Amino acid sequence: MKSKRPLSREVLPLLNDYLEQPGNAMGGSLSLFVDQAHCSVADISFCKQWALDIDDGWAVRLCDILLLMTLTQRTKIQKDLAAGRFMRIASALARAEKVEKVEKEISPEFTTDELVKMAHKAGF
Repeated sequence: MKSKRPLSREVLPLLNDYLEQPGNAMGGSLSLFVDQAHCSVADISFCKQWALDIDDGWAVRLCDILLLMTLTQRTKIQKDLAAGRFMRIASALARAEKVEKVEKEISPEFTTDELVKMAHKAGF
């Protein structure tokens, strides 16, 4: 008989979508799971109750999905989620450094063509 447990590769995009919503960048109702790596049934149940208390239906549904998973699956998806968030932050910081580098080189006398060349040189 085939397992009815959700697959990490199916759940991870749902969690990422939830975290991209306004107010959820720090984990929203799932912060205990997302940011603090608490993956037990009790931890996810706590997140679900919190989500119910604040009427966060999306988080309630995600908790229901997470509760169908094994502890090993939840731990893996939390690590994958954390790694993905780290890579997005690192990428954003790298882009910010490139922007700062270009901004330092910009002065009012540069033409648009010169500015475009600088941007390309910086990796944009």
